Amino acid sequence: MHETLLLRLKIIWAVWSYLEVFGDMVGHRRTTASGQNYYMAFEGIRYAKPPVGENSFRDPVSFDYSGNLNRKVYCMDVDPKDGKVFGEEDCLCLNVYTPEPYVNKRMPVLIWIDGNLYPWVGGKINYEPKRLMDERMVFVTISYRIGPLGFASLENVNFRGNFGLKDQEMAIDWVIKYIPNFGGDPRKITLGGEGLGAAFVLHHINGVMKARIKRGIALSGSRFAPWAFGPKSWVTGRTIKIGDPFYCDYLNCFRRTKADGLVLESYKMRKEQLIDAKQRNAGILQRNMFLPFLPVVDGIVVKFNPWKDPGKVNFSLLLGLKKDEGVFMDEYVNRYNWTDAIVKSIFNSRVDYEGMTGKPFDRKDSTNREQLADLYKEEDSLKSKNLRNLAGDGWFVFPAMAEAKYHVGSLTGFMFDDKNSSDVFSFTQYNLPFLTYNCTKLDEECEQTASKMIRLISNFVLQRDLELKPYSEDKEVFDITQALLVPSGFQIIDTGISKRMKKWKSLHMLKLRTH
Repeated sequence: MHETLLLRLKIIWAVWSYLEVFGDMVGHRRTTASGQNYYMAFEGIRYAKPPVGENSFRDPVSFDYSGNLNRKVYCMDVDPKDGKVFGEEDCLCLNVYTPEPYVNKRMPVLIWIDGNLYPWVGGKINYEPKRLMDERMVFVTISYRIGPLGFASLENVNFRGNFGLKDQEMAIDWVIKYIPNFGGDPRKITLGGEGLGAAFVLHHINGVMKARIKRGIALSGSRFAPWAFGPKSWVTGRTIKIGDPFYCDYLNCFRRTKADGLVLESYKMRKEQLIDAKQRNAGILQRNMFLPFLPVVDGIVVKFNPWKDPGKVNFSLLLGLKKDEGVFMDEYVNRYNWTDAIVKSIFNSRVDYEGMTGKPFDRKDSTNREQLADLYKEEDSLKSKNLRNLAGDGWFVFPAMAEAKYHVGSLTGFMFDDKNSSDVFSFTQYNLPFLTYNCTKLDEECEQTASKMIRLISNFVLQRDLELKPYSEDKEVFDITQALLVPSGFQIIDTGISKRMKKWKSLHMLKLRTH
């Protein structure tokens, strides 16, 4: 896109929508949630060359493009409902949504990075920011390579991995450079995400973007979570395994292989190990609960393991958790027909396997493992409830406490409890009411919760008073900033969480690794 993008302006009226064209960029006029304002949707804007052929399995290549595809573009993934591949290999596009009028405006910007963690959630998320547009901010979403196409690695200079992270980095660079054309202020950018997207946000702001972005939102995700990055040996092993059916173990062979074949092979590999849980090592099972292809510490985009060096980047952080983060384990138990024996086996192995706890143990010290195991065994007689608590604590709550402890700068923590939702992912994983606009007309409780969430997110992006209340005054969206630092603060919210997190902290689990 050229800097003179706004000089050529043409307005076209159509029966079905209002289109705005500047340069070769086409936008659609839409109505905000209130019905009182309008915003423009510019979708399918290329920020890099198509990652196909010689450009596949390599860092993204910048692209000077002044038009857009005028549609949302999804990167290649598998729909778990039917096991079929959807999306496109040529997918490096972003979407910009901006309130009207936007010409010559300088509004704050929210860039959102999604992050699918679970195998039953596909990568096709239909964000529709009607609520955000009433708040006078520019909203940007990014399509980036996921799965093997974005994170496969052979641990060599020609096939390092982390391509998806580098896609995000290039998209953020594009926004910083061109967002003034859409009424955005590049000096007022907030980077936000949920799940793995939250970990991506924290990798970026604590890394290559530290000098340019000073505000972050992380919902149900942290750099310190065991799923936030993968051991190189694991990612390399998965890469070789999906290449086996195609007789591929080197870069050019992967480039010649059809992308949808690699994506489908990755899906099959993961599904087989989840279904056949009884026959699998619990450590391997844990890795496949999330993603077999994760970011690796490459010394470039992810410079350090945060448990060794969390960095000292000063920025403002809004850190959010769902009250029952471990509820996702119920979905695994039900979906993959895990028996009580399998659940017991997984539980017993969790505290013995380094990747299952959020913080690696010293293998010579069995005391911590035993004390944590005893803590969860006495919590509830139901094995699935014990596993749910341990998973939620180890993979979400405890990593959030570590993020809070080592954060430099302004920090606000909050917790979300939607008791009225039938979806276990009412906050995490794509049922975000402030982004997906998914409340029915008759669901007043959903509307109320969505309004609280949109107010909180907007206040943070617009740098207003957050208006967060304690749990005693608001039991849906409430402040947990102090509780993240001093676990006794969870007492009024949930005595179980308070007891367990005090134990984790007393075992010095928050200490950084020295080896």
